[in-house]
Amino acid sequence: MSSPSSSLKGVDFLLIFVAITWGVNATVVKLSLGSGFLTLPFNSVRFLLASLISWILLLLVQRQRSWRWADIPGLFAMGMLGHTLYQYLFIEGTNLTTAGNTAILLATIPIHVAWVSILLKTERSRWYIWTGLVCSFIGILLVFASQSGVQFFSSKHFVGDVLIVCGGLVMGLYTALSKKWLAGYTPLEFSTYTMTLGTIPLLFVSAPSLMKQDWTAITAVGWGGLVFSGMFAIAICYLIWNWGLQKIGSTRTAMYGNLPPVFALLSGAIWLDEAVTFAQITGALLIIGGVLVARFGSRLPMGPKTPKAEAGA
Repeated sequence: MSSPSSSLKGVDFLLIFVAITWGVNATVVKLSLGSGFLTLPFNSVRFLLASLISWILLLLVQRQRSWRWADIPGLFAMGMLGHTLYQYLFIEGTNLTTAGNTAILLATIPIHVAWVSILLKTERSRWYIWTGLVCSFIGILLVFASQSGVQFFSSKHFVGDVLIVCGGLVMGLYTALSKKWLAGYTPLEFSTYTMTLGTIPLLFVSAPSLMKQDWTAITAVGWGGLVFSGMFAIAICYLIWNWGLQKIGSTRTAMYGNLPPVFALLSGAIWLDEAVTFAQITGALLIIGGVLVARFGSRLPMGPKTPKAEAGA
């Protein structure tokens, strides 16, 4: 068995790809919902697309596939938690609040992952993880501090903000609870099974809206956003996310969830010619620094020493 460090670079680069994709996805979703899509039809169709892509990948990549029938209720519950419920809260909340509020409020996900993992005793509390969490969260507040769109729990955005906060808690629980399942299933199996099982109730709940959706009113931007979101933000990124959970643990993986605001800031500066302030640059550096501390803090002088394995072990 290879040590965690042997695939460290691959895990980190792929999780950065997830952060970039999710940083862009919030904007893509907003554009799609403004291009003819209703919220529930958009969410259910993109999840149906993501489930089909996951099954194609599973059939092509992994020859031997199996599941234990006794695990179906648990996998269904995980699918409901991480896909049906979280995505419902995310889509509805994003539609009712600002992109800035969404980014900051979802940045609490690593905090939820940390306390749930410690409570369940799946991971130990480490000083460098909590230091990284605090640094990253302060950085996120700085990134959006100068943006007028950030107005927490105002009368206009209250419902959307509450939905996003609940979504962050749900995603934190899903991430922390996934670790035990990934001990018995490959990331591709776990992602495919939970996504499929989570899509079924989502389609059921969305049925009335699917009937009301005016499919002819959807523009090319709306369809393009749906394909991008379903293929990359869900199918590919959930697979990478689950692989990260298996390789480096839930708390360290969740820290990469703090990076999307950084890439949202960069994309805005590059493609939308938005001005970047000193506070935003400082915040971005704090976010990146916090992720690095949480990820590699065990190598710092204050971190716990990991005994080297004996030869032949």
